[in-house]
Amino acid sequence: TECFMLSRKSILEVIGKINRLGTPTVPVSRKLVKNMKRSDLKLHRIIGVGAFGRVWLASHRARKTVYALKVMDKKEIVAKKMTKGVMR
Repeated sequence: TECFMLSRKSILEVIGKINRLGTPTVPVSRKLVKNMKRSDLKLHRIIGVGAFGRVWLASHRARKTVYALKVMDKKEIVAKKMTKGVMR
């Protein structure tokens, strides 16, 4: 088992001021961005590890939008014949 800890500085770099987290905000409907490239994202920290890959805390370099980016090993998924389970 691996355990990762985010420092206060790392959290502030991604989400900004913490005191705004307690204030309710209006829900935002997000549209699927089809032209985003890997180079548009800045990877911050690994926030999860699974059987086929890792989940990264990432942010868009220009828009500063925060994402959870799942990165999976395609060769391993195909080798274990798990493509149907992954493509849901």
